[in-house]
Amino acid sequence: MSERAGAKSISFQLVGMVLQNSAMLVTGVYVARSIGASDYGTSAILRSLFQIAAVIAPIGLDLSLQKYVGSHHGSLAAARVVTNRLRFLVFLLTTVALAIVAGGFGGWLNEHVYKIPGLDLLLVLTFAALPFQTDISILSGIYRGRFNPTPQIAVSFYLMPLLRLLLLLILLHFGWGLMGVVIATTCSTVISFALLNAHYIMRQDRGAPGLESRDRPAWGDGFALLEPSLWMGISIFLYSSIRMVDIVVLGLFQSTKEIGAYSATSTIAQIVQFFPHALSQTLGPTIARHYADGDIAAVRSLLNGNIRLTSLLAAPIFSGVAVWGAGMDVLFGDSFAFSGAVSFTLALGYYVSGVAGATGFALSMTGRHRAETSILFFGNIVAVVACFALIPVFGQLGAAAGVCLAYLGINLMRTLAARSVIGVFAGSPKDIAPPIVTLALGYIVYNLAQSFGGHNAVTFFSAGAFYLCTVGGVYWFAFFTVDEKRYVAERTARLIPAKLLRLSW
Repeated sequence: MSERAGAKSISFQLVGMVLQNSAMLVTGVYVARSIGASDYGTSAILRSLFQIAAVIAPIGLDLSLQKYVGSHHGSLAAARVVTNRLRFLVFLLTTVALAIVAGGFGGWLNEHVYKIPGLDLLLVLTFAALPFQTDISILSGIYRGRFNPTPQIAVSFYLMPLLRLLLLLILLHFGWGLMGVVIATTCSTVISFALLNAHYIMRQDRGAPGLESRDRPAWGDGFALLEPSLWMGISIFLYSSIRMVDIVVLGLFQSTKEIGAYSATSTIAQIVQFFPHALSQTLGPTIARHYADGDIAAVRSLLNGNIRLTSLLAAPIFSGVAVWGAGMDVLFGDSFAFSGAVSFTLALGYYVSGVAGATGFALSMTGRHRAETSILFFGNIVAVVACFALIPVFGQLGAAAGVCLAYLGINLMRTLAARSVIGVFAGSPKDIAPPIVTLALGYIVYNLAQSFGGHNAVTFFSAGAFYLCTVGGVYWFAFFTVDEKRYVAERTARLIPAKLLRLSW
C-alpha cells in the first residue's frame, strides 16, 4: 500500500473520529443519566485501571511494529511471520494478567484501596477484554505501518463505538446498570477483535509469495524488536498514564460522585485531540521513512504543517470545551456538578498535548526513543506528584492542574529536543493565534447567551452553533490561505447535490 494511499485514509479517519466521538458523547450522556454520578465514577475508575493495563500490555509493539513495517524493504511474508509471533506472545502474557486479576488481585484492590461494593467482579469482567484489546492495538500499528489504516479505522472508529452503544442501549433498558456498561464494553471489544483478525488473515498480503521452511525468520529476529519496543512501550505508558493517573489518584481522596463529574469533564475535554489524533495516523512511519532517507527538510515540513493544521482545527474545540464545560449538567443530569476552571484546565492540557505531540515522533521515529522516554518519565513524575499534592486541597481542579502541568512540561522539552533533529524549533508563533481568538469568541458568545437565554439546553446548543459559525467566518478571513480557501470551497461544493446547484443557478 503506497504512502499516498495511506494519506488518503485521513478523510476516512476524520469521519470515523466524528462518528466515534459522537457515539462516545451520546453513550457517555446516556450512561451518566441512566446510572447517576456515583456509578459513573465507579465506571471511570474501572476504565482508568483497564486503560493503564491496555497501554502496558502491547509492550510498545503497537508503535515499534508501525516503524518496523513502515521501513521494511524485505519479504512481506517474513515480516508477517515476525509480527504474528510477537502478537501470540503478547496474547499469552495478557491472558496471564487476566488470571492474576481473577485470582485475587481484584479482591485485594477492592478491600484495601477503593472499597467500592462489587468492584472485584466488575474488575474481572472489565479485564476480560484485555487480551483482545491489546491485539487490536498491535494490529493497528501494523496496518498504519503499511500505510493502510482503513481496516483498523473501520473497526476502531466505526464498528466498536456503534456496537458498544447498541449493547448499552439494550442492557441499560433492561435495568443492568453499571454491570451492563461493563459487559457491553467487553463484548464490543471481543467482537471487534474477531472481525479485525478475520480481515487480517483473509485479506492482508493476499497473493504475496509464501516462505519455504528454510527461509522462515528465526525467533531471534522478533526478539530483536523487543528492546526498542520496550523503550517505546515505556514511553507510551508514561505519556498515556497522565490521562489516567488523575482519576486513579482522585479516587483515593474523593467520593465516586466527584469522580463521576470529573470523569465526564475529562471525557469531553479529550475530544480536543480529535483532529490531532486523526492527522497523526501515518505521521510516524512517514517521518521514519524520510529520516531513513536522510531527508531532514521533509521531516521539518511534515512537523510544521501538522502543527499548523492541528492548531487551526483543535482550537475551536478547545475553546468550546473550556467555556461550555461549566454548563454540562444540562447534558449529564442534575446529579453532576461541573466547574468552569476544571474544564478550562483540562482542555488546555489536551490542546497542548494534541498540537505539540507531533514533536514526539521526531524523537521516537528517529532513534531517539530513550530521550523521548526520559522526557515522558519526567512528565509522569510531575503528574503524579502534582495530583497527590493538589487533589487533597483543590479536589477536581487539583487533578486537572496535574494533567495540564505534565503536558506543558513534556511538550516544552519535546520541542527543545526535536530541534536537534530538524535544526529549528517546530511550529510558528502564529500557531498560538487560533486558540486565543476562539477562546475570546467563546466567552463572549456564551456569556451573552446565558444573560439573555438562561441556563438550559436550548441556550446551550444554540449558543454553541452560533459560536461555530462565528469561528468559521473568522477563520475564512483571518487564518485560511488562498489554497485552503479554494480547498474548502471545492469540498463544500462536492457536498451540495448537482441538481440543487442547477436549481439555484
